[in-house]
Amino acid sequence: MKATVKAALITGILGIVGTVTAAFIGKNFGEENAVQRLYSQITTINGNNNTVTVNSVDEFVTQYNKLLNENETLKSQNSQYFSDYTEQKNINNSLELQLGERPVVLYNSLGLCIDGEDIPINKQNSTITIDGREYYSKELAESLLDINQSITIKDNTIFIGKVIADKANLVDQRVMDIRGDFVNGEKAIDSYGNTHVNSITCGYYDGTIIYSLKRQYNYLRCSFSINEDGSTEGYTSIIIEADGEQVYSDSITKLQDPIIDIEIPINKCSLLKISCAHEDASCSCIISDAIVYN
Repeated sequence: MKATVKAALITGILGIVGTVTAAFIGKNFGEENAVQRLYSQITTINGNNNTVTVNSVDEFVTQYNKLLNENETLKSQNSQYFSDYTEQKNINNSLELQLGERPVVLYNSLGLCIDGEDIPINKQNSTITIDGREYYSKELAESLLDINQSITIKDNTIFIGKVIADKANLVDQRVMDIRGDFVNGEKAIDSYGNTHVNSITCGYYDGTIIYSLKRQYNYLRCSFSINEDGSTEGYTSIIIEADGEQVYSDSITKLQDPIIDIEIPINKCSLLKISCAHEDASCSCIISDAIVYN
């Protein structure tokens, strides 16, 4: 092949390549114009009875369109991959946060011995420690109770022994009448140094207090003690009446241990009357932890 023919062939091919490249790069260059230019620059080069023809335009256009479609598909896939990655990253962050806040839990298998006597219980995981706070199995806790007591869970409350329903503080009930040196709902300290909040006190003079209970309760539970400022001489008498019927009476001195958790039947009375009378000397009386219930 002559040098002039080779030069013409190379020049023609380079021209086609340049046109194709411009078609890909140009933003405003339509596909139809690109194809027309390709057709316009395709030539048949003759020399020494040899013919060279560049004529694969249709195949080029097909490949070009295929690349465009594949490019759009790849963009869509990349967008989905990024979305999936972001979602998974958020999930991982959430799991790491949960793991960081997970409490430290330790199980312990402990037996039980009371006053030197081994108590048969299931030792397996009988206690558990969560973030430094210890918890005991129900079986182990029941073994610590008296033989006539049991554990009952009701209304989000754990009852040991008797189940107290419809419980209410006596100091929150309506006061029908108050006489003498009675005060409803105050803080007091007894002769043994125990602090009582929302207690009922009768000072150094006799007095009575009457509550309206609207026939809602069967029992009164409370404790009695003498104020720390009371006299060591004499004593205080306590009388409780339900609708005029005496249901409790007792006396207490400053040197005497507090009378704890007395259960008094009040038989759904309408009016509950508490009276205190001081004998021989002033002994301010404290009625604490007073509740009414069924």
